[in-house]
Amino acid sequence: RYTSLTEPCQIRRENLEESLILFTVLHDLEDISQWIQEKYAHVNNLDLGSNLEETLKLFKKHEQLDQEIQTQNKLMQVASKTTKQLIERKHFAHVQLV
Repeated sequence: RYTSLTEPCQIRRENLEESLILFTVLHDLEDISQWIQEKYAHVNNLDLGSNLEETLKLFKKHEQLDQEIQTQNKLMQVASKTTKQLIERKHFAHVQLV
């Protein structure tokens, strides 16, 4: 009886691992989407400062945003690669990912 649990247990583990991967990717994509929405207003701001000090502060904020974009781009590449792998492996939710 005990050995009859081995295969179903392994299948369940694999299914849970696949689910974990899926929900991690979906969570990451949601985080990226929210981040984009938050930063959208910032990049569309027409304020260029009214003096040197304000303009320097805005410029530093813009440099920080550039760094954030680099980081988010790396996260997006990882999420994209994982999504493609799930689709290629015909993950149980691959239709939703297309």
